[in-house]
Amino acid sequence: MFQILVQRSFGGNLKFLRWIGLYRTSNFTSRFYKFYGVTFYVLAAWIFPLLAASATILDADADISRVTDTLYLLPQMWILTVKILPFLNKSSEINNLLLKINSEQIRHRLSKHQEIMASCSDECRKLFLFFIASSVTAWIFWMTGPLFVKDMIVPMEILLPFELTKEHALYYPTLSYIGGCVLYGAIANSSMDCLISGLIYHISGQIKILKYNLSHIGENADQTLSHMEETGEEQTNRNYVISTHLQECIEHYDDIIR
Repeated sequence: MFQILVQRSFGGNLKFLRWIGLYRTSNFTSRFYKFYGVTFYVLAAWIFPLLAASATILDADADISRVTDTLYLLPQMWILTVKILPFLNKSSEINNLLLKINSEQIRHRLSKHQEIMASCSDECRKLFLFFIASSVTAWIFWMTGPLFVKDMIVPMEILLPFELTKEHALYYPTLSYIGGCVLYGAIANSSMDCLISGLIYHISGQIKILKYNLSHIGENADQTLSHMEETGEEQTNRNYVISTHLQECIEHYDDIIR
């Protein structure tokens, strides 16, 4: 159930994060994979913003539009760092957090529970698809700017030791680096933000399950007694069954807040 629930809710997020080296599982725990993730992070989240900001600061002819378009990358660099570092350094804790989504099968034993969790999964998936589609579409339009704007050489200028032209041998490698760095930020932000909000959504789903259990505790007790009678199990007092269900609700509440 865990694998199905997590895959249904966050399969896209985790796949994209794995591609850029930010989600390590049992199959991706080597030092090379961590080096791969750190390299991507440094090249895209630090070097690129610094090169873009330096090019703007050192250009005496830079107008206010260019300044606002590039210098915002500096605070964005720190914001992205705060979000990325836990994925690089605490992957096991993230996996444990995902495991808690379905830590107890008893929490999802009723059809209503399954309905609530399915609704959470659907909303998580829709949210991610919307964000990633919007981000990638915006990136495509941004990257194709040099094709339609005559005087635009690259979508965003960076500090280079040579003058870049469209005929230069390093034009396409430079354009690819710029595009790759911005795409990295788009994918990382979309995947991480939707994963974090999705986990919060699943917590709200657990609260809905807890509320349902408490509001139907008498009915659930009657169903338990009926099932015991049908299977020939030893009968017990209804109040005892209700008290057992209340204990389960208390344990469920403890699981939610931990």
